[in-house]
Amino acid sequence: MTRSAFRRKQGFSLIEALVALSIAAISLTAILELQQQLVRGQEHAEAAMRRVTLRQNMLVAVRDLNPMAQPAGDMSLPPNLTLHWTSEPISPEKVNSGFPSGEGVFRVRLYRVTIAAVGADHSQLATLSVERLGWISLRTGPSAF
Repeated sequence: MTRSAFRRKQGFSLIEALVALSIAAISLTAILELQQQLVRGQEHAEAAMRRVTLRQNMLVAVRDLNPMAQPAGDMSLPPNLTLHWTSEPISPEKVNSGFPSGEGVFRVRLYRVTIAAVGADHSQLATLSVERLGWISLRTGPSAF
């Protein structure tokens, strides 16, 4: 057996092994970076879902709010969350038209209500603005409705 034939049967040379390791390292680095991007994307998606859920909960909490009767206020929600709202009128006040007599029973007005969710550490977690109808009954006493 010649010397060159013997060398080919011995295995990989050091250079070949280093080249193979370099290619593997570059491939693994790219895969690691892709994995980190996927983790960051997942974290962003989870944070967005938390914000959406918080805003939905804020809307549910102030669902029965009448901005004409209570133009500003606070509401404590567990765990360690406070909703603060303010309202400003955006339409003139009117008396509703009664049916069929034509005599209205309520004074109504459209309001823009701004709601802020504040955490226990006084950090503002979310803010949203909605338009709500405010009303006050023109009738008083037990037969108001």
